[in-house]
Amino acid sequence: MSSAAPGRRMAGAVLAAFAGLGSGLTWPVAEVPPDRRLNVIVVLTDDQRADSFGAMPWLGG
Repeated sequence: MSSAAPGRRMAGAVLAAFAGLGSGLTWPVAEVPPDRRLNVIVVLTDDQRADSFGAMPWLGG
């Protein structure tokens, strides 16, 4: 082994230690109140054929 190998191992260990410590740090997140608005989607179609209602069973045809 060369004399640089122990130094590289030490640098790798220090880097791994800092990475491990840094992964435990989190930034505080502001509490956001839930949105009280309803989610509404309106789909408007035109010129539907009578045989296309089979693909939409919830519609009365």
